[in-house]
Amino acid sequence: MPIEPFDWLGRVLAHFATAERAIGQLCIALELPVEKGPLSNLQNLCGILARSSDKRCQTLLKRIERWR
Repeated sequence: MPIEPFDWLGRVLAHFATAERAIGQLCIALELPVEKGPLSNLQNLCGILARSSDKRCQTLLKRIERWR
């Protein structure tokens, strides 16, 4: 059964919204200002993760890079 274009679009937008919400929650937890929405701090967040030696931070950074 082929996937309808609007079903596909709905799935993509749902995943994007979930990721944006998760990034926003992480920015708030790290006390980063969220001025233009969570994605405005993505570069700052990646910088913080890159400077950390914690393996979990490096894994998260790789996931964000794949997502971007």
